[in-house]
Amino acid sequence: MHARELVISRRVRMRLAMGAAVVVASGGVAACGSSSSTGSSGSTNQADASSAGDNAAKIAAMTARPTKIAVSEPVGKPIPSGKKVIYIPPPLGDTKITAPILDAAAKTLGWSAKILLPTSADPAAYTDAIDEAIRQKADAIILVSMPGAALTAPIGRAHKAGIPVINLYASEPNGTVPGITAQPLGRSYTIGVAEKTGELLGMSVPPGSTVGEAALLVITKAGALQQATERGVKTTCPTCKYAVNVTTDAQAKDYVPNMVNFIRKEKLKGMYIMNGPLSNGLGPAMRAAGLDPSSVKALAGTIGAADGSAQRVQNGEAPLMSGYVWPGAEGVWYAMDAAARALAGVSTKPSEAPPAPFIVLAHKVPADVLKEPVAVGVQDYQQQFAKLWGK
Repeated sequence: MHARELVISRRVRMRLAMGAAVVVASGGVAACGSSSSTGSSGSTNQADASSAGDNAAKIAAMTARPTKIAVSEPVGKPIPSGKKVIYIPPPLGDTKITAPILDAAAKTLGWSAKILLPTSADPAAYTDAIDEAIRQKADAIILVSMPGAALTAPIGRAHKAGIPVINLYASEPNGTVPGITAQPLGRSYTIGVAEKTGELLGMSVPPGSTVGEAALLVITKAGALQQATERGVKTTCPTCKYAVNVTTDAQAKDYVPNMVNFIRKEKLKGMYIMNGPLSNGLGPAMRAAGLDPSSVKALAGTIGAADGSAQRVQNGEAPLMSGYVWPGAEGVWYAMDAAARALAGVSTKPSEAPPAPFIVLAHKVPADVLKEPVAVGVQDYQQQFAKLWGK
């Protein structure tokens, strides 16, 4: 299982691409890394207390709200005004959420922006949308979570026409898709988040525990997300064992019972759940199976204000401990930063710098994360980008 790549299902990736999500990660403070000395109980207790204190300090640092965007280099050259950007997201979700964020960035740059929605979620429809953007004489095209490797022909046509193409939240490694100008918040960001949440999970369980990853995923080829989570766990709990369970899209209706069976079979003390909304009801199902939900320190997948799942975590209604805010609002501005740099004739590499995850603890979820459909990590991100643009 560990030799296979686990890739977030198209449905989940599209939902992430359309707006912010809170992704649950364990925030518990536990004894991983504590001394196993056979000396006096007083010495052992002191070591455990010291380890717990160290973990508490690390978790506090990891859950501090970020104050800086990842891009730090000013554009350094005049950005031409009057340009037109066409933004092509997957045909899923409410573009009314994205539109004002995109418009604010365009207004700051002195540009106009338009959202062009594909007719369906497949490469043929995405191709038609890119070709339509070319016909409409876009000065830059922003794709959102598109399968770039399947779209090299239309991307190539845009490139030939001199139109920079940015693929926001791309799954392919940077620089591997011909014709793509930049991939802000792409694979390096998601891998970094997976590793960081793995570190949190490792800190939340006793040493020697079995830690599992339960996922609604499509299994394809060898790769990085699951391996990054495991790598994070092993960093903070090197004696932990790691197990993986997969629920495919076709098995989604059985997600919770599959998780209960997985917890029982592996005797899990910690778990990373790739799809948070599907885990709703996991606590009652565990109790019905004679398992104590509090015995599992759970990280979960995509939860947010829009479906009420962030509120359920805040209220302690699910066995989920904490989470990170998906940078849905900032992501739009990272993509516009790449477009601005491309049209100014400078490197777009700074736009691809991965931001630090904004991790929040259960019962301490900030009010704006509970309220806003597109939550924000860095609260003054717009002003910070405007300064880099010379605006």
